[in-house]
Amino acid sequence: MARAGVEGDMSVPGWTPQTRELIGIGRVVQISLEAGVWDVLDGICRRERMSIHALTRRIDARRPAVGLDEALALFALAYWRPASGPCTASGSGRLDAALAALAPPPSSRGAAIVQRFKDRLAQDCTPLRLRRVRDIACRTMDLRDFAVAAREAMGGPGPWRPGEDLAAGQALYELILMRPEDWLRPAEGPRPNPGG
Repeated sequence: MARAGVEGDMSVPGWTPQTRELIGIGRVVQISLEAGVWDVLDGICRRERMSIHALTRRIDARRPAVGLDEALALFALAYWRPASGPCTASGSGRLDAALAALAPPPSSRGAAIVQRFKDRLAQDCTPLRLRRVRDIACRTMDLRDFAVAAREAMGGPGPWRPGEDLAAGQALYELILMRPEDWLRPAEGPRPNPGG
């Protein structure tokens, strides 16, 4: 048996870092986590019947000021933590509880409504869709008009009803602005030269 500081492989099975390419909110990211954490996240995805990319976007929408890799690991821990305690939530109730554990609770009723929309919309915020929505946001200042145009650009009725346009518009706007460095660049091609 090998001991620390003595020859031999001291790596713990299942905890060797692995890198995967995931689709976050509006961007593709490289995430490095231990194999055991990936196994836990894959199990959560099977249990919740969602792709790892959809789960990543939901976590990305909720994560505090930490890296996405750390947020994924914190989420995996928060998801299964209730299993050892008094919480009896299962399925999406467990998912919602783990997502809520990633960030402080909303400060107002309006903020809570917007957060629920961010949770709902994050799953569909692929890079292409968010680029289309970002371009619309650059052209309009009214949140309702923005939401209406975004719903059409996303291809159909969207995951919100027309009466929910203000909250949906605010949620989309916040998702776009989460990482301004990703969105301040033009979608395609160089910036136009205003001087001619």
